[in-house]
Amino acid sequence: MKNGDKRAISLDIKGNGSDSGDIRPAINNNENGDKNNDKNEQQILVFAEMNLFFKSKDIAELLGLQASRARYLLQELVQEGKIKGIGNNKGRKYQLIKIIMIYSIHRRTYERI
Repeated sequence: MKNGDKRAISLDIKGNGSDSGDIRPAINNNENGDKNNDKNEQQILVFAEMNLFFKSKDIAELLGLQASRARYLLQELVQEGKIKGIGNNKGRKYQLIKIIMIYSIHRRTYERI
């Protein structure tokens, strides 16, 4: 190669079709994604019925997901009122709402006796 030779490098970046300049691929919100979410949420609820407390790490390992995806699914269940988050950040645990209600009812019954 001689001095002064220049080579052009071109990158083929596929955008999401918007004019915003964002080069990240668009998220595919299709029926398969919704079915996977529903399936994952059902598996989380079954796991929650068998475990009094659990962490997002437990769910990530159970479903073979990244920790961030497990936290996202858990947050959706919290917003839907199906589970309750207890604590903050790394120490955060989750519990099935149904178990909390049953415990509270039994506790009140025992307190009255």
